[in-house]
Amino acid sequence: MTHIITYILLGVLWNLCYDILISNLPYVNQDPEDLRFTMLERFTMLLTWPIAFTYFIIGLIKLYLSRNKDK
Repeated sequence: MTHIITYILLGVLWNLCYDILISNLPYVNQDPEDLRFTMLERFTMLLTWPIAFTYFIIGLIKLYLSRNKDK
């Protein structure tokens, strides 16, 4: 039971981080409200957050490696 609660709490934390990121990033040509999740998308992210987190980490690693390659 504690594993399920931990999984759900991490999903909520992932959604919170996304909302904070959307609120604080500067946008030039797009309204940040257009990038917010709907309630269905939030629920989906709550259940599938490890997939999105994995893609996020892979993207960060690729960005880091490409920037170090240029130096």
